[in-house]
Amino acid sequence: MVASKNNIVKIFTLIVAAALVFTGCGSGNQSAQKLGSYKSAGEVENIDGVVAENDKYQLLWDNTQKTVSVYDKSDGSVFSTTKSEEQIELDEFGLPKPQDPRKISDIIVEYTDSDNNESQVLYSSIDAVNSGSVTCEAIENGIRVTFFFESVEIAIPVEYVLFEEGFSISVDPAKIRENNNKTVSISLAPFALALKNGTEDSYLFVPSGSGALVYPRDLSGGGNLYSQDVYGSDPLDVVWEKNSNEQTVKLPVYGAKEGNNALCAIISSGDDSALIESIYGSSSLGSSTVYSTFKVRGKVKIRKKLYGTRDFELIKYSDNVIESPCKVDFYILKGNDANYSGMARVFRDKALKDTEAEIKNSAMNLVICGGTMIDNSFLGVPYKALYATTTVKEAYEIIKELNEETGVSLSVLLKGYGKTGIDIGKIGGGYTLSRTLGKVSDLNDLGAYCEENNIGVYFDFDVVRQSANGWFASSDTARSIDKQTEYQYIYDKALNSRITDTRFSLISRSSLTDCADKIIAKTAKWNIGGVALDTLSNISYSDYNSLKYPSRSQMSSDVSGIFTNIKESGKKVASVTANFYAASNSDAIFETPSSSNSNYGFSADVPFYQMVFKGKADIGCESVNLTFDERDAILKSVESGAGITYALFNNYDTALADSYYPVFTTGTYSLIKQDIIDQVKELKGYYSAIENTSIKEHILISNDVRKTVFENGTTVYVNYSDNDYKGDFGTVAAHGYLIVPSADE
Repeated sequence: MVASKNNIVKIFTLIVAAALVFTGCGSGNQSAQKLGSYKSAGEVENIDGVVAENDKYQLLWDNTQKTVSVYDKSDGSVFSTTKSEEQIELDEFGLPKPQDPRKISDIIVEYTDSDNNESQVLYSSIDAVNSGSVTCEAIENGIRVTFFFESVEIAIPVEYVLFEEGFSISVDPAKIRENNNKTVSISLAPFALALKNGTEDSYLFVPSGSGALVYPRDLSGGGNLYSQDVYGSDPLDVVWEKNSNEQTVKLPVYGAKEGNNALCAIISSGDDSALIESIYGSSSLGSSTVYSTFKVRGKVKIRKKLYGTRDFELIKYSDNVIESPCKVDFYILKGNDANYSGMARVFRDKALKDTEAEIKNSAMNLVICGGTMIDNSFLGVPYKALYATTTVKEAYEIIKELNEETGVSLSVLLKGYGKTGIDIGKIGGGYTLSRTLGKVSDLNDLGAYCEENNIGVYFDFDVVRQSANGWFASSDTARSIDKQTEYQYIYDKALNSRITDTRFSLISRSSLTDCADKIIAKTAKWNIGGVALDTLSNISYSDYNSLKYPSRSQMSSDVSGIFTNIKESGKKVASVTANFYAASNSDAIFETPSSSNSNYGFSADVPFYQMVFKGKADIGCESVNLTFDERDAILKSVESGAGITYALFNNYDTALADSYYPVFTTGTYSLIKQDIIDQVKELKGYYSAIENTSIKEHILISNDVRKTVFENGTTVYVNYSDNDYKGDFGTVAAHGYLIVPSADE
């Protein structure tokens, strides 16, 4: 069949456009060919076999199958970017069944069709390889493979590079070539980490919340699908209902273990715009996998009313692509390192900054709430007023009392001490201490006491959210693709729906640095040792006021720079439930996630987050008194080595019963003081033993019984079950723990 004139022109245009950016593998000219006999420059050069090599590995290119693999010289293991079936299944007529394109595609591309604005999916195996539309080029330590999707006029170059400990796969969005149809997202090597269902001694690691393992097994025909944005969903993506208990992805890492081999995948660039996705338990696929997808274009959802209660959603995509390359580094782990403990060590070593400072991990963390806005009236006229739930002087007395009663290392977060307390108001709480809550001299006295007693104390500023009820929110706000302010809401925890009178906006991304500069200037006059940036540390958002910030681009680098500037001013910095880029620049991390997102039915939770940061920052787990099961929360703190945390306040008023904040339900200091003292005293010796050490290894003896080994030799066994557990090491009581001191103690 002869291609039409229009098709030939399209193919020629695409190849020429790509040739302007990519150098072909051979010296032959690239010219338009008939679609049925399309011949690429790569086939002229005929690169095949070893394209890069070092002492450990070889990077191989199969020019016939158009696939990339890595050969391990030590034991002959092969790590392929795709997973072809070992045995081809036959259909009822004895003919080979087609393989699932997801398993044999190096990339999966989502694009938006210019004719109808609907998103479509391309598989490199079907839409590029099968048509012969693939070129390759040798690059330093690797190969660049360009997939030409001729039918939609999109060309995407993918680079595979060998390094000392593994290999990397990357796409530079700036080098994507397209005409009318636009690339929306790219999934890199979706089955590189795939495991055959039923394989013993194997699992996937997914960084949901604290971290989760998925055992490869058949669950259903289609299996379970998991897809979450790294650093949580973009607030500018409109949401009408929200799961308030959702645990987000905090770390740009995932992995897979099979026997004595494992791969640890670290998203080293483009993490702001990435998702972690997984397909597991699919009997039709016969395997389970985890991978990363990069959103190279931002989007906005527009909901329109039709009639009555019916409506529809329209998705609008940005014209410009993100600037950061999309890159994943795959580290090959062997033997005793081929597990999630090994993955945590690799991630610590490769992604975290080295520090010479000795990190003390506090046994107790306090989140003290200063004030909240409550309804009031004057001569029958209603108004809002700040109610002092804990003044600065009262916070001082609480800190002093608990410090003297327990004698343990302590860190404190002062939250809600600005003009509107814990509620959303002016940016940074007005960068001031509310007069209702105390004077600067009171704050200085508190700071002096904490410094004298080696207590970390951090004054929190909300530099992200601002009230939408006043004129000041109309400017300097983050805007969506259609240049509108995308208002945000607090969500009802029972109904998962918006609370309409809580509307607020996000400050423009370009204003964040100015906010940090104001904090530096203000706190320079305060005798307070640290600054906390709660909201900034756990939110990542786009802003289409500027071409710099589509699809949350550069959020990591911007926040890292802000944290660095504050630290260089002489203050310590704390974060809360922090995303990686904030956590890695923090002296203290409050409220680290203690579980994964249980909605997805993962096989087991693991404290991967704490394994990464224990010894690198002062970390605490979720507030015990705000959890459903307080004993379970304490056990998770013990298991992970993170300090026990309590959220509290001092003064109760009946108006607090209607508050959105759970601390005002279970955090009255006078009611929980003795529980805090008793629990912390019970674990004083344990936290003293692990104060200055990191986690060496974490082992699941079973889902309910866990073992944590610290670098100094201290070991703890934790039992979440209803029955005692007996082992060679001793007996762990039901819902209890057993601490085994190091041999040196």
